[in-house]
Formats: sequence, structure tokens, C-alpha cells
Amino acid sequence: MAIRRRNVTWWIAIASTLIVGLPAVFVSVYFFSSGGTGSIDEALRLKAVVEQIPDPESGEGCDDGYAAKRFANGEWVLGIGRDSHAMMSEFRGGGTVVVKDSRGRIRCFFGHVCGRLSFMNDWPNSR
Repeated sequence: MAIRRRNVTWWIAIASTLIVGLPAVFVSVYFFSSGGTGSIDEALRLKAVVEQIPDPESGEGCDDGYAAKRFANGEWVLGIGRDSHAMMSEFRGGGTVVVKDSRGRIRCFFGHVCGRLSFMNDWPNSR
């Protein structure tokens, strides 16, 4: 069976469209679905998780967005945050941060969150 020039041309056109089109679709979905500015529903869900954590070490591994810091004076802070730049963050609570301190206070913050809360590891150990 002979391959017709028209068939080869169609297959090249389809392959070219997929090679260029799929990455363009992926990038478009990323840019149009990232940039979350917080979610009350996500804050309530994370608050329920954070309330159950008695100290920074107990929370390790509870969530990908978890971070904690213990200071030299014995105080500590822990929290879970949702990155605003993540894929589909606008629909998954991106821009939400819930923190708990050694005094038991829990606070929720909404806005633009660049990255994970792991930046707390860079904080100095004293005030």
C-alpha cells in the first residue's frame, strides 16, 4: 500500500499542532488558574488540621504545605500554607495560610502567597 503525499502532509500537520499546541494549552491553564488569593473553605479545613497539632515536631509530614519553627526562647510557630503560584491554585485555596503559635493562638491569612512556608527554616532562632 503506497503512502499518499496528502496523508503524510496531514500527519505532519497534526503532529506539529500537537507539539506546539499542547505546551501552549498547559501554559495557558497554569497562568489562568494560578494566582489564588485565599479561600475561607480552605482556611477552615486547614484550621481543623492545625488545631490538632500540639507542637512543631508532631506536625511533620501532615501536609505538603506544613512548616514550623522553634525559637531559642522556647516559643514556636507552625502553619500550613497554599501557594498562589501552584497549578489550579485559584480553585484549591491558593493564597491561604493558617498558623498556630506556642500560646495556642490560631490565625488565618488570605492574599498572595509566593511558594511554600518553608521560608520559616531561614528565620533566626532568636528574636
